[in-house]
Amino acid sequence: MTGNATSIVCAGCGFVMSPDEPYPFRCPNARPSDDIDHVLVRELDPTHVGFPQGDEANPYVRYRELFHAYHLGLGHGITDGGFVDLVESLDKAVAEVDGRRRNGRIRLAAPLGTAQLDEVAGHQVDEHARMVWDSERDDLVARVERRLGRLRLGVVERRPPAGTATITALVDRVRSTNLAALSWTDAARSLQARVGFLRAVLGDPWPDVSDAALRRHLDDWLTPVLTTAGATGRTDLERVDLVRVLRAMVPAEVAGDLDRLAPPAATVPSGRRVSLDYGGGAAPGDPPVLAGGRVAAVPQDGHRIDRAVMEAKHLLGRIAGQRPSDGRTVEARRNRAGAVRRDRNRAHRPAMTAQLRLRGANADRQDA
Repeated sequence: MTGNATSIVCAGCGFVMSPDEPYPFRCPNARPSDDIDHVLVRELDPTHVGFPQGDEANPYVRYRELFHAYHLGLGHGITDGGFVDLVESLDKAVAEVDGRRRNGRIRLAAPLGTAQLDEVAGHQVDEHARMVWDSERDDLVARVERRLGRLRLGVVERRPPAGTATITALVDRVRSTNLAALSWTDAARSLQARVGFLRAVLGDPWPDVSDAALRRHLDDWLTPVLTTAGATGRTDLERVDLVRVLRAMVPAEVAGDLDRLAPPAATVPSGRRVSLDYGGGAAPGDPPVLAGGRVAAVPQDGHRIDRAVMEAKHLLGRIAGQRPSDGRTVEARRNRAGAVRRDRNRAHRPAMTAQLRLRGANADRQDA
């Protein structure tokens, strides 16, 4: 018996119509000016009604179990086949007066809410997720499309789950930005330049760690890092330790020689400890040597030490404000003037940033 599968209920006061009432058009509790919308609606009992599994082309036949009229007919002795015959005969009669079926129009329909749909057909809803980079959020999102057969129910955005699809999308993001999606610190760039310098001078086994090489082999070095971290978004890309990644690329047999052959800093003739810029360039001088004597570190042409210039200007101002009242003061002026000249000369010596000049690198390779 399916009499309890569906019922007609007043949405305003909750009154349940009798199942024996064939044409319930009006709630018996409706009163003039009671300020209640006594609208009769159909309610389904999901414990008695499941979502239809048939494949009939006529929707009134395929989804008949969702109609109150169907259950009302069964309760009054109509068989399932009899109901189908009745629907098809009515449908044929409508088609005869409404033109061809392809031009037929829906005259009356009722909305089915998402909650109701999930209640009766949630197990048949398919979800297709696609990983996309949201430009507004500047982050990866999972765009999920929900479908019931060929019916598109809508699209929702969710946090990407950890997995292969998410890792692939993150790697593609790094590739499309030419590695800019990663956090490149000064230490990482310095290490990259040092290793690249040794490869240019000594060749193998020093690896190629240029941006182009890293981009070509993202699947080899970045995918394992992100997989281990369970990465799901932009924050995980920013957490990648590129210094550790680059050091791991240097073969173990030469890793211990990195700081000796390409130190991050060197002592120049003035005794100052300066950082080295392995970006190239050359200028005359007598600098410290690198890469086992193959390369000399030289100051950048035209560079000045801001602090030395400031000190020189300060001394000039002090000297200009003194008067030679006695021999001692004149001597002091001479000493200070000498100090100014020395500071000026020192400003042309190796600065806080030095560049590198290859000294006979090609000849050394030929000798080797």
